[in-house]
Amino acid sequence: MEEFKVGQKVQALNELARWESAKVLAINEEENRLLVNFAGWGPEFDEWMHTKRVRLPVLGFQSEIGKE
Repeated sequence: MEEFKVGQKVQALNELARWESAKVLAINEEENRLLVNFAGWGPEFDEWMHTKRVRLPVLGFQSEIGKE
């Protein structure tokens, strides 16, 4: 498992299977899950997801809402 930290900017796979800019809000190490907030979306869209759906940002990545 990659080492993620609370507050870290990442890319997360959304419901449409697209990588989007996000931020780690919480970590559940026992279940390998992260609570992420997608950039530009309110807290009602925060989502717990398996670490396999989250990656560190790729250099030059641009989401639908702009560069992160």
